[in-house]
Amino acid sequence: MKKLIWAFSAVVLAYILLIPVNCATLEIFGNANMDNLINESDAAYVQGIIDGANEETELADANHDGKIDKTDIDQIEQIIKGTQKELVVLNDKGVPITFSGPINRIVLVPHNHYLYETMRAIGAGDNVVGITDAFVNSSDKWDSTSRYYPELAEIESIGTIDEPNTETILSLKPDAIFTDRHSPSLDDSTDLFGIPIIDLDVNLTNFEESTRFYGYVLNKREKAEEYIAWWKGWEHKIDERLNQISDDEKPLVLATFYNSPGITSFYLVGKTSMRADVIRKGGARNLGDYTGFNTSGGYVDPEWILEHNPPVILLITGNHYMGYDITNSSIVSGLRDEFMNRSEISGLDAVKNGKVFMGCGLISIGGANGLLGAVYHAKQFHPELFRDLDPKDMHQEYIDRFQGIDFDVSKEGLFVYPPL
Repeated sequence: MKKLIWAFSAVVLAYILLIPVNCATLEIFGNANMDNLINESDAAYVQGIIDGANEETELADANHDGKIDKTDIDQIEQIIKGTQKELVVLNDKGVPITFSGPINRIVLVPHNHYLYETMRAIGAGDNVVGITDAFVNSSDKWDSTSRYYPELAEIESIGTIDEPNTETILSLKPDAIFTDRHSPSLDDSTDLFGIPIIDLDVNLTNFEESTRFYGYVLNKREKAEEYIAWWKGWEHKIDERLNQISDDEKPLVLATFYNSPGITSFYLVGKTSMRADVIRKGGARNLGDYTGFNTSGGYVDPEWILEHNPPVILLITGNHYMGYDITNSSIVSGLRDEFMNRSEISGLDAVKNGKVFMGCGLISIGGANGLLGAVYHAKQFHPELFRDLDPKDMHQEYIDRFQGIDFDVSKEGLFVYPPL
């Protein structure tokens, strides 16, 4: 049966590799027709430019030498085969960045885990030789987790995201540095003493194009396309069910971080937050979208929460309460009880109706974990609509096929509470 499934998957993947998908432009020189793949259509398009039949495009100069000619077709053919000596890409500010030779050594300067999990998912995890301290230091309660990426304990720390150590980075002799738009010291940089820097995160809204981009840059295209196909299959399962209900049937959810009992100021998830994207994908409306929080979020007090009286509350916690390293639910259960029993909170509709949910911060943000979070939350928000769908099935597939760690989701970890 497994052979049949994998054979079918191979056929689907081969088909996907042949056809363009509705997606943002792949920002790599050689993508002459400005779609989301580099293939023979781009070589044909460049030939059309040479013949005077097609308009020049920003990415048609595949070898970035200032002119469009037959050598660009040669470069496109090499990119298709994965044999190119150089690859020129556009960063998010529209600046060309050149990668020379294979990228065998990578330093990551990420704000969150989604960049590393993408590297691991497409088969480039072993290429990471340095990463920020939050992922190496076991005392960090948001990013460190010995069960999800135990191998990072052996990786060199390159300092904090705010102050990466340049000397350490250079000593690791990386071929490239990847960050995710949250490193103040690298935001405006295109290179570090000649080492190319790309700042591109992988989140719920750009998953396909970002994963494909890294697939090309790291010469892991086939695995990246397999990963994308799997992700889109699960996305379709969610969307197919949620399309059966109207927006009015999607609950209004107040999402906030809750990591310390008794706090009096709550950080509300705002409209532009990646966590808000996860909530929407899970079939709910984010309260922050409708109450003036047009940024990633802001602080509110209990009186504000009482005034808006949300029908559903999602409390997001760090790795010291939930996640891959936690199995016993007694601590997070106590945290939820403490919140619900607070005198200034207990009168809320969400509390009275038992609609206070806990969610692990690790699965409520970017990468494939963002879609995992959406599936878990969809089951929380719409138990009847998703009664025959178990988020742990998707989660275990993700672990087994794309993360390569020994982890049984049915026996380990705590990702939502109360249990589904």
